[in-house]
Amino acid sequence: MLLLLFACDAPAPATLADCPTLSSPTAIEDCRYEHIEPHLSDPRSLQADLALIDDETSRDLLLLRLAVNHPDKASLLCRLTVTPPAQQKCQQVLGRPHLSTRPR
Repeated sequence: MLLLLFACDAPAPATLADCPTLSSPTAIEDCRYEHIEPHLSDPRSLQADLALIDDETSRDLLLLRLAVNHPDKASLLCRLTVTPPAQQKCQQVLGRPHLSTRPR
């Protein structure tokens, strides 16, 4: 029980490259998202970050999550996807342009 308590208090990875050290696949993906999201406005940083993710499915999942949460950037993000399922889902995001407009 004490071991579980200490596991919950483990510090979050300081860099994107450290995310794979987490034990759960969900935690790894969330960590990557948290590290990459702030770089959306800088295409060079975004590309450099994405290059650190070897698994194209994981990279596409991240791009899709970013596109859903930032529809104003979805066009750029969707162009970066490579797997057919992610490209298909991105088309659904792009097909909903009202998501990227401001409410009246």
